[in-house]
Amino acid sequence: MNYTVSFPQADNLELVYQIFVDMDELGLNRYSFADKYGMADRQGAYYLNAICFIGLAEKKGKNTFLNGRGKTIQLLDEPFRRKVFQLAILENQFICDTYHKCKGKDKSEQKEIVSILIEGTYGISDETTKERRARTLVSWYRWFEQQHCLIEEKYNE
Repeated sequence: MNYTVSFPQADNLELVYQIFVDMDELGLNRYSFADKYGMADRQGAYYLNAICFIGLAEKKGKNTFLNGRGKTIQLLDEPFRRKVFQLAILENQFICDTYHKCKGKDKSEQKEIVSILIEGTYGISDETTKERRARTLVSWYRWFEQQHCLIEEKYNE
């Protein structure tokens, strides 16, 4: 079964990280997520999809499981695991580029920059959808800043 990973809609990256850390060999689906974390199953789908988007998990049937890379990172000790998790996110060239373009800007300017780049890169033109996606990434950028992990700019050549 091929599964297309959608653009993340999980605004709370700390929760995404905690789910990643807590995930076991049984995996999770949106319903088991809802039971475990006390949130709506729709939210479960968003948070589990975010881990897939980052590249640390895969969907198999209805469940989400850590892939080999996710399992390896999960076994690392803190705070190194958190830093490697952040680096895994920044391997996404779009996230890395927009993060560096947004550094030092206020929140509204960050949302505007990300919204424009989402439309140009992903072809999403619906204002509400762009706004939701931009809100997610801007919240992730705030989480990055809270980690006190210096990340050098990286660009694919």
